[in-house]
Amino acid sequence: MEPLVFSQFGRYISLDMATRYFTSRQDDPNGIPMDFDQSTDPKGVLTSMTANGKYFHGEDNKVLYYRVGHGDNGEPPM
Repeated sequence: MEPLVFSQFGRYISLDMATRYFTSRQDDPNGIPMDFDQSTDPKGVLTSMTANGKYFHGEDNKVLYYRVGHGDNGEPPM
């Protein structure tokens, strides 16, 4: 997680937000798009957002989830 950082827009405090699901073609014109996992995008909503070609979902956007479990002997991992 990145820390919450506030910026200034004119005389107003602002919050810059971004998504990690997509990369701009302007930032990476040769990036190879990847399909979304069915569990991430079951209705194809995220996939439809890349139809205009301005953004793509690539290797750098893939989110990996990890879980620590107990070993076969029931002991917690070291």
